[in-house]
Amino acid sequence: MKRRARGRKSLDSRGVAGNIAGGAQGDFRMATAAGAQRFDLGRVVARATGSIGRNIGLFAILAIGLEFVPALAVRALTPTPTTFTAGAIPGFGAGSLIGVFVGIAFFCLMIGTMIRAVVADQRGEKPELMPSLTQGARSALPMLVMFVLMYFAILIASVFFLVPGIILALMWAVAAPVMVEENAGIIGSLGRSRALTKGSRWVIFLTLLALLILYLLVLGGLIAIGGTYQTASGAGWFTGAAIATSQGFGGLAIAYMLANVVLSVVSTVLVAAIYVELRFVREGDRPESLAEVFA
Repeated sequence: MKRRARGRKSLDSRGVAGNIAGGAQGDFRMATAAGAQRFDLGRVVARATGSIGRNIGLFAILAIGLEFVPALAVRALTPTPTTFTAGAIPGFGAGSLIGVFVGIAFFCLMIGTMIRAVVADQRGEKPELMPSLTQGARSALPMLVMFVLMYFAILIASVFFLVPGIILALMWAVAAPVMVEENAGIIGSLGRSRALTKGSRWVIFLTLLALLILYLLVLGGLIAIGGTYQTASGAGWFTGAAIATSQGFGGLAIAYMLANVVLSVVSTVLVAAIYVELRFVREGDRPESLAEVFA
């Protein structure tokens, strides 16, 4: 009887220990899973840099063909004033209106195409030019309309106080990837982006703020160089900066355009990577599962 009692006691002890160990392992798994569901900026940067590194040739083709070349064409067809007087500015603005619209349309095409390529890459596929371009073309026009609506909504929200405009911009930060990948339409994409970014907007804000600072440093530096160079030649600083960087085909103007293209690629890839990360964080979707969108 004593042996049986000791045996039961031993079994009970092992059972209790096993339950404690199993509970601890379960808690560890839950803690690990909970940690994996946090928006990870390092993971976003790794996604973005990895996609650029694996597809640098494709992205270069898209950037040159869909942004740089159209920008050159628009610049060639747009009258260029030699001086920026009060009378010259209205005429120049009216003459370049169509060119600006065409440039934005091609820009939307590039964004849609590149987002499709980035998400395909994150699924472990090799992005192809024509399928990505086809998907980008489907979303270009509605994306253009959506960007116009977003611009005016953010502008109106920022008129009296800046914070509401920033909040709207963060809520709609991934509206473009949603439109391309989920075919949600304009209103649906804005609502879906709002749901995905909830709880991660501070990190997204810091990410986009860092990108904005980089953008201002690079382009601001080129504008400063252009203005200083032209001032030495006799033009005013502002006039010289405008002519040297945003007009004509001089070395500084081409450098300014190329910097714009590179920064556009980086920002588009980064936003697509944020979208993939948010899908993983909010819904547990690994990049491979995004293929279900097209099933």
